[in-house]
Amino acid sequence: MGDIEQQGIPDNLSSTETQVDNQAQATTDIKTKRKSMPDKQRLKQVAEYHGLRLVAYMAIFAALDAWVLASDLLIANVLSVIAALIVANYLAGIFHEWGHFCGARLAKSRSPIVPKPSGTFVFGFNMEKNTSKQFLAMSLGGPIANWLLVALVFILIPIDNAGRAALFAMVFGRAVGVITVSYTHLTLPTIYSV
Repeated sequence: MGDIEQQGIPDNLSSTETQVDNQAQATTDIKTKRKSMPDKQRLKQVAEYHGLRLVAYMAIFAALDAWVLASDLLIANVLSVIAALIVANYLAGIFHEWGHFCGARLAKSRSPIVPKPSGTFVFGFNMEKNTSKQFLAMSLGGPIANWLLVALVFILIPIDNAGRAALFAMVFGRAVGVITVSYTHLTLPTIYSV
């Protein structure tokens, strides 16, 4: 008791333990605050997060694409293709998940924004509280958004170099994959079982 009290620290609690307790309480407070946030506020946060990542990814691809156009160096082309594949994969995921979300909300289904979104996943969908028609609207939203992305890339970005071709190929491939795998193996069986 003597040594610890002389340093100004109570016997039962060291300064390290106090810091850990304070950090744990702060983390709990943040989690509680996030869960108690209104749905619109969580939606705004997720949209800002995805929007900023989207802008950053597109800026990197645009910079590499500009390098290709200005120099036509092999390294510029290789990096442009790699960036295009990463960007297109992210774009396809974002469009797909937001398409599901839009489909769910347009069908007026219960689809709250999750308190702690991870990756591109943004909302919950309760099968017991929503109808099969609402499930179908939510399900169709994802593939429709993927094909909208394919159309946008095709219309807005000329496919005149390897990076741009890779961008188009990835968004097209993801759209085909969504139709053939996700929709036929996951959505249709669920619709018929509901």
